[in-house]
Amino acid sequence: MKTSNRQAILRLFAMAMFIGFALSGKAQAFDGDDDFKLHVGYLNFGKQHGGEFGADYGFSDHMSIGIAARVVEPYNDEYGEKNYVDGMDGIFTLKYHFQETLKLPSKLDFFVGAQASFFGSTGLNAGICYNFGEVVGIYARAERNLFEAWHMRLEDDFPFKNRWGFSAGLTFNVDWW
Repeated sequence: MKTSNRQAILRLFAMAMFIGFALSGKAQAFDGDDDFKLHVGYLNFGKQHGGEFGADYGFSDHMSIGIAARVVEPYNDEYGEKNYVDGMDGIFTLKYHFQETLKLPSKLDFFVGAQASFFGSTGLNAGICYNFGEVVGIYARAERNLFEAWHMRLEDDFPFKNRWGFSAGLTFNVDWW
């Protein structure tokens, strides 16, 4: 990873920690039913860097569903040009949260889940979330797209096909009701 990318990531986490401690209070990494969070972060698939933006909604004490849009810088195509559309994807997720099951502190949550890509790959993910306060937290997630579920755009150079992915970023708790 380039030095400038590392510095940007460190600044992002430092800012999150500062905001989180400023907004300290009863923090809850996963509130269960009706928990709604937005997340934004850095994404890496293989040697490709990018970002993601998504949302998660808790529909029971242990389960949530989510959706995320992701983009990475794609490889050069056969003509030596980058096709940025091939670097875009989105996922639907279903996650099981272990905060209550493992009796973790309320600020900490560990989750595992399954995901399906908009463009045909399916896989598994696992991650951890830590909230500093009522609003802001950080997360880290690893995922692996295991196989092709349907065929839409899964050429061999599609960045998200059969690869490990790692992401880290900020979560924001949204209280709409």
